[in-house]
Amino acid sequence: MKTPSDKSQLSRQQWTQNFLQEYQLYRSLVNQAGNDSSVKPMGQKTIWTTSKPPLADAAEPDMESLQPGQIRLLSQPEQMVWTLLLRNWGAGVWLVVPFSPFPYPATNEEFYLGGNRTEYLDVLQFWNARTLHALFLRRSWLVDTLTPQELEDAESFFDASVCGEDLPEELLARTALPIIVAPDLRLDYKQENLARFAALDAADFEWNELCAEAAERPIPELNLDSLLVAEAVAEKTPRFDFDTGVFAKLPLAAAGRSASSVCWKTPLAPSALLECFFQKNRVGMRDLTRHIAPAEEPDTFLVTEKETPNLLWKLPETCSKASSDALFFHRESQLLLGTGYTVREGDEAYIVLADWCSDEHPKVDSPADITIFLTKPEQI
Repeated sequence: MKTPSDKSQLSRQQWTQNFLQEYQLYRSLVNQAGNDSSVKPMGQKTIWTTSKPPLADAAEPDMESLQPGQIRLLSQPEQMVWTLLLRNWGAGVWLVVPFSPFPYPATNEEFYLGGNRTEYLDVLQFWNARTLHALFLRRSWLVDTLTPQELEDAESFFDASVCGEDLPEELLARTALPIIVAPDLRLDYKQENLARFAALDAADFEWNELCAEAAERPIPELNLDSLLVAEAVAEKTPRFDFDTGVFAKLPLAAAGRSASSVCWKTPLAPSALLECFFQKNRVGMRDLTRHIAPAEEPDTFLVTEKETPNLLWKLPETCSKASSDALFFHRESQLLLGTGYTVREGDEAYIVLADWCSDEHPKVDSPADITIFLTKPEQI
């Protein structure tokens, strides 16, 4: 192992000292406020708040075009959390690295990005890196994008940390000293930051389990007419005026049959819908409404295995224009193909298949081979 130079060591000692001073000030102010968990130190640029992002009530999330190097403010945690999208690992899964709420690296596993932005976007917590599904990442706001050099430095840091390799001297000098013994205030800091992700991590894990199951295990067919007949006796609910299953073909008389997909609207969130599919008690399915979604450029829907293009439909005029998540199933095999969302562009609204669950998916010859479910946004 290469020994750090004296200059690098001094720099790392200074980073560590600066962080400890900042963190102790934060802890002191929290205690003075009677453990008030929403604190913005006067005269400091450090932000640490339990309030949900104020953008949630003021702006729609930037759901399109997740790209490596983007800095995004997440909408799901209770606290303000900014993350770097580092790599797309396929099947809708992204490697993300959170930013520290402090302007100085705390350990050798944190990296000072460069000081070209607001101070709470200065330091990356590589020890806190995790994977998140695009289902959660899409409901975020694009704040900034790294320069090519910054992204290269971040990738180099991650690769070195995973492989146990020595960092180049210029990158090592932008880290702090390692935690060697306990107790150490920096261990408290790490626990506090891990706690911010607890609920999101649990929801993401559950979703990935459901998604993997639905991509490998066919959804049992459900005849909605039969379900509603039984419920109508007890609840006097109206029956559907068609006798069909969820994955039935469009009627022969439907206009543009091969260039359209059956589209179901449900008040359930994606995880709740998949859970409902695999349960014997499917009471939640009775609120499904059926629509027909015409495809944009139907010729692009000839998709063979190993191909994972984005696909696009017009949102049916009979559907609400409110933002929705979307699940896409192969009609014949009844396997989950991928996930997506609805988006508005001016007066038009579209359904987007953005992330495929697997490269080894059934062949798609036309839009009629896909059944769409529009859901309410996933929540934690």
